[in-house]
Parts: sequence; C-alpha cells; structure tokens
Amino acid sequence: MGKESIIYGRRVVQEVLNSKIKVESIYISKNVKKDKILGILEYAKKKCINIKEIYNSDMDVLCDYGVHQGIAIKISEYKYFKINEIIDNIDT
Repeated sequence: MGKESIIYGRRVVQEVLNSKIKVESIYISKNVKKDKILGILEYAKKKCINIKEIYNSDMDVLCDYGVHQGIAIKISEYKYFKINEIIDNIDT
C-alpha cells in the first residue's frame, strides 16, 4: 500500500515538478525569499497546484527538521514494490 510523502529543498522540488509525479500541495515558508522560488511558484499556479504559506517552525516540523530551504511539496500516494514483484513482472 502507498502513502503520501513530503519532499523538500529547492532543487529536489524542481525535479519532482519536472517529472510525472502528481503533486498535491506546495508549502512555502513565510520568510523564504520569493525570488529564489519564483519559477516553482509560477509553475504551481499554471498547473493549479495548491500553495500553502506556513511559518518556518511549521515547515521545520513538516520536513522533520531537514534542510528545506523554505519549500516542500506533498506528493500523491505511490506504491512500493518488493524486488520479487518487479522480477516476476519482467517480460522475457
């Protein structure tokens, strides 16, 4: 069974946005310099992704006190596979 995940940091967030992974929400810290994440914000608005502005202390908790650079995203549910499941589904 899958679960939602929080991913954080400017470059990592940008890579996820460039992929086919579905993004549920973008969280930005109230004190982040908007010019540093302007491209991300423009993309989010264009794709109608919910943007939530939160206090830095809340961002710290959301990101388990990791180095978030003032931005995080919540991605959709995804499924983990065991190695045997992958091997069993390889077309030979």
